Amino acid sequence: MKHKEPIKTAQEKSNLSKNREMAANIIDKFEDLLDDKDITIPSADRESNEDEARIYGTEYYELENAITELLGGDK
Repeated sequence: MKHKEPIKTAQEKSNLSKNREMAANIIDKFEDLLDDKDITIPSADRESNEDEARIYGTEYYELENAITELLGGDK
């Protein structure tokens, strides 16, 4: 039998959204540093567009998810 996620309250959904937004803001700060140092994180998802972010694709979302978890995201 598949485990179902409990239904989240409006407050829990709001916290998750805030935590995910905070995670994205933290990543933005790291991207600024990477940009200053001219460092790009490799990713199989890259399409060789010059305007791709320094942290891109799967690597971005894995990092965002990990930071969101640290902030208490998925309770």
